[in-house]
Amino acid sequence: MAATDHDRIVHVDDDSYEAAVGDGLVLLDFWAEWCGPCTALEPVVEELVEEHPRLTVAKIDADENEATMDEFGVRSIPTMILFNRGEPVEVFAGKVAYPKLERAVEQHA
Repeated sequence: MAATDHDRIVHVDDDSYEAAVGDGLVLLDFWAEWCGPCTALEPVVEELVEEHPRLTVAKIDADENEATMDEFGVRSIPTMILFNRGEPVEVFAGKVAYPKLERAVEQHA
């Protein structure tokens, strides 16, 4: 896993995502460079991480990690799955508003 600008936003792949979602509260973010809604969600995700210190975001490129997409039945992006201690607890598809994501994070924190 490589850290990005924010130390709690990491990039994962088919081989490393399980370790990333195994501890604590983690938002697994399926995205792609060409995806406009994915790009539009970036500031929302960054704000969420800044406001919730217990949250980590694991970004996974949908174009390069089809096995993980198949494992979770992801058919469109952006899709985000919130994990709590390694268990998926909520799924968000499409461009999700900050308040909806924040409620889920606070509920499972």
